[in-house]
Amino acid sequence: IPKNTELKNSIEINCDINDSTFISNIFIFAEKNTKAKIILNKSSQKKSNYISETVKIIAEENSKIDFITIQNINNKTINIQDRKSIGKRDSQVNWVDLCLGSKYIKSQVISNLNEPGAESNNTVLFLGSDNQQYDIYTSSLHNAKNTTSKIITKGVLNNESKALSRSLVKIKENAPKSNGYEKQEALLLSENAEADAIPYLEIDNNDVKCSHSSAVGQIDKEKIFYLMSRGLNKSEAKKKIVEGYFSPILELLSDKELKSNINKKIKNALR
Repeated sequence: IPKNTELKNSIEINCDINDSTFISNIFIFAEKNTKAKIILNKSSQKKSNYISETVKIIAEENSKIDFITIQNINNKTINIQDRKSIGKRDSQVNWVDLCLGSKYIKSQVISNLNEPGAESNNTVLFLGSDNQQYDIYTSSLHNAKNTTSKIITKGVLNNESKALSRSLVKIKENAPKSNGYEKQEALLLSENAEADAIPYLEIDNNDVKCSHSSAVGQIDKEKIFYLMSRGLNKSEAKKKIVEGYFSPILELLSDKELKSNINKKIKNALR
């Protein structure tokens, strides 16, 4: 993306995968004073055995990159995702992942904040059913002063699906005045579903702000009862609760069209 360029329209990459093995590499180099939004749609109707995706972003001074992935691959596929970003002075990289499909998903996102003023925001939403398995790792590495990061991972698991979600905010000794936040949450719709949500902090400087939280719990039976008393059946009540569970995160998205698209995907996955 050439310097001093602000792309008015999103760049859309549509991958309808029909091969048994699919490997992709995406490299984004955002020069100074640029702004762009990239949307990656990953889907597959036929059975695939293995999908691997690597994304690397270099955000130069005063650039802003939004990278959004909507993944709805068939539930027979192993899906591996590896993402890394390097943020220079006053840059911003925003990762948004909506994970709906695949049999087994291993996802890693590492944001390097290498110069003062760099910022990263990492949002992961996942919805698991049947025997899907998620292994999600997100990290923000504060390598310079006055850097900011936020990690939010939020998922819903049904049937016998499982999720391991880990996050790390690491602030190095040479990164004073930095600010890191991480939140891990999972909602279980079934007694057989399992989730581990583990946030980590590694702080080597006292002059910083950092916080983290973690919560895993079953769906509130009183809420289901309340909605059923208003005319919904049990399945419809669960769907409404899940929609409300994801709603606060979707409200953070400024793009109304993208927000609507993600919301539709979640509703369709709950059918």
